[in-house]
Amino acid sequence: MSMRLTLAAAAGAAFLAAAPSHAQAPAFKEQDCKPPIQGQGNYPGPYVFNYDTGKSDVTAEHKKVLADVAKNAKGYYVTRICLLGRADKQGNKASNEALAKKRAENLKAELVKLGVKASTMQTLAVGEGYGDAIPGFKSQQDRVVQVLLVK
Repeated sequence: MSMRLTLAAAAGAAFLAAAPSHAQAPAFKEQDCKPPIQGQGNYPGPYVFNYDTGKSDVTAEHKKVLADVAKNAKGYYVTRICLLGRADKQGNKASNEALAKKRAENLKAELVKLGVKASTMQTLAVGEGYGDAIPGFKSQQDRVVQVLLVK
């Protein structure tokens, strides 16, 4: 083996030894998952998953859309995915926030099953509460999880 090849091989080995054994997704910045984030790329979405009052289960319809989310996340080489859970305003804030978080976490778990790395996803929850006696706060538009492909 020539001296030049030996030096090149040694330099390559040193480079590989210095690199981490697995690439990690960049750390999330607070602004990464604050809507609106459209316009940061030509990514599909946002995807919106609707829920019945008090429910957090992943439905068959959710799974169909999640398969598309996973395909696009991989196909577009997305390194960050935001899952923003929401609950309606009926009841108390802590319960609504916990429900919103559980909805987002359940979708995240399904995406992991579909091959999306958990380290690329961040779940957030928004819950407000105005009590049980105030009519008109059971809004379907509030019982959702938005899934955003960031970059």
